[in-house]
Amino acid sequence: MSILGVYEMNKLLGTNAVIEENRALFGKTSWPRTLLFFIAVYIIGSTITGIVSAVPQLIYIFSNEAVKAYMFSAGATADGVLKLIESEGGYPLWTTVFSLAANVFIGLTALFFCLKSEKRSLFGAGLYKKGAAAEYAAGFAIGALMFGAVILADVAAGEFEGIKLNSPVPVAAVCFMLFGFVLQSAGEELLMRSFFMVTASRCAGGVPVAAAANSLIFAALHLRNPGITPLAIVNLTLYGLFASVYFLRRGSVWGICAVHAAWNFVQGSVFGAAVSGNSIGPSLFATSLSGGVFSGGAFGPEGGLSTTVVFALGIALVLLSKPKKIIPPPLRIGRRFYTSFPERKDFSKEI
Repeated sequence: MSILGVYEMNKLLGTNAVIEENRALFGKTSWPRTLLFFIAVYIIGSTITGIVSAVPQLIYIFSNEAVKAYMFSAGATADGVLKLIESEGGYPLWTTVFSLAANVFIGLTALFFCLKSEKRSLFGAGLYKKGAAAEYAAGFAIGALMFGAVILADVAAGEFEGIKLNSPVPVAAVCFMLFGFVLQSAGEELLMRSFFMVTASRCAGGVPVAAAANSLIFAALHLRNPGITPLAIVNLTLYGLFASVYFLRRGSVWGICAVHAAWNFVQGSVFGAAVSGNSIGPSLFATSLSGGVFSGGAFGPEGGLSTTVVFALGIALVLLSKPKKIIPPPLRIGRRFYTSFPERKDFSKEI
């Protein structure tokens, strides 16, 4: 990309107070360092998540006499254990929700790195306290409406075959799933937007390259999901771009955490569709889609052209929206408080 192209992209995307604070405080950094630390944080966070999510499954296995007896029998295999669990109806809901929610530890690992290693404030990690509840509520509504638009697009394309209310209605189970999706989505957004995008914006290329890089990495992290297709990869990348510009315009991660949670929740626990190729838990409705090019096939709606259109329009609308004006809270250094970016830059070596 030419210098003029980078300038035009910077002008289009803009920036926000979170990114400007980190630039003023810490100056430039390199791509190799940023990617190296991202890989390290991701590995550590994923390891913690894997250990935590395995706990409820092990509790279930050792509390189930049939499964436990098979595990300690001669000739027992991991595949055999899984088939036995499936024959008994699979893992109970509480283990599914616990494993889903455990993804928050990836985000908490990233947040810990931001606060302790990069010496950021909570504001500098995109966790702006003022108006957080309203920002989250608005984001949740937007995420729900966006997935509703995908369903309407499937109807218009003739790939929506029907919907029926599940009986009995699993209201309590669906609410339990919402808890899991809220934590899972927060974990991914803290990793990709709070940590990686903000740090990457200090690298060569600035905000445009940071937005593109974190979008591509977000898509790459889903490459092993069941039913992945080239169009699904495009849509995951488009979501990453949407999340990036939403974060840039709104100035905190609360809103995009909510958009992400609502999208997954409405998709999986309301309409009963696959979420990024995975069928997760009970749902209010059973929705039948033809699985064509618009509705996404085995990967679910996220692999269809309807999602492509919705994300593309979403990116355009957010770019056209007016950025939210946020005044950073005073930054405390020792016993003194600094409020403007030049002052903060002068004292960045003290932090």
